[in-house]
Amino acid sequence: MVQLNMNTIKSTILGIKKEIGLDEISFNQAKDENGNKFGWFRAWDDEKRIAVYIRKELLGEIKANARLDGLYLKRETKDSESGAYELITILK
Repeated sequence: MVQLNMNTIKSTILGIKKEIGLDEISFNQAKDENGNKFGWFRAWDDEKRIAVYIRKELLGEIKANARLDGLYLKRETKDSESGAYELITILK
């Protein structure tokens, strides 16, 4: 089952962290099922069962300007073998 929610509140990365309840987001290069890197980075919070994805280019923009405004979230609830988790995509 997938539930989709678009958060249209425009914010900075600090506002995004506050919105999803994480003080820190540690991104790692995402890999496909074959272990190949592609244009996304991901972070996982095991306690809250939240996966956060962001495109490589947008992450670079945020690193260059932490006050970059106009970010929003796409939120989905996903089911997995380990239980439900929230998939959050940061967009601009």
